[in-house]
Amino acid sequence: MLNIAVADDEEESVERLRRLLERYFEGKKDAYSLTVFGDGAELTENYRPQYDIIFLNIEMPRMNGMEAARKIRRADCDVVIIFLTRMAQYAIKGYEVEALDFLVKPVSYADFEVKFGRAVRNAASRTDDKIEIRMDGSCMWLPVSQIYYIEVIKHDLIYHTKQGEYRTRGSLGEAESRLSRYGFRLCSRYCLVNMRHVLGVYDWYILVGEDKIEVSRRKRREIMLALMDRYERGEGV
Repeated sequence: MLNIAVADDEEESVERLRRLLERYFEGKKDAYSLTVFGDGAELTENYRPQYDIIFLNIEMPRMNGMEAARKIRRADCDVVIIFLTRMAQYAIKGYEVEALDFLVKPVSYADFEVKFGRAVRNAASRTDDKIEIRMDGSCMWLPVSQIYYIEVIKHDLIYHTKQGEYRTRGSLGEAESRLSRYGFRLCSRYCLVNMRHVLGVYDWYILVGEDKIEVSRRKRREIMLALMDRYERGEGV
């Protein structure tokens, strides 16, 4: 599922984007969803990294597309951003927020097909480094590199990340099976840590960022060996 968002105050422009997407995906097996926001402020309020591609109109009231992109980048370094504009010169500053491209309104299908196709390929290349979690009836993608650790409380998993905490239903065993190939290790029956964020191993805890995570006696040696192995391979924090 490709999760797409658009922030645009022009209804006609949004409807045109809907038609362009329908035409692009017609006959393809790929599934996608489109979430519409009236402006940049609406999109960035309580923003979470859950989209693969975001279309941003540059000229909008309250918060324009460039301001919204800067705010998004502080929380999400992976999402693909494409600007929509009636004046191409405004899109030149897109490099400041690592925008992939821009589309000039009214958007032609020929231009859309080329640039959106590039965005889809770009987003797909990053999918292997994200995991999907479900929260409150919706789903979102978390960049693996930004997960510090995961703890289990009763039947809930709490993902501690660079952006904050996310709670979902699940078991630690399921999380371990999904994340072990990315260098995650159990430090107890209640916690799974991302080794790339482990700063040190002490008597009864390991240091992950500023958090002290309790480590079991049995797991302490495994964590120490894994940490030493990372440093020997030049993969220290």
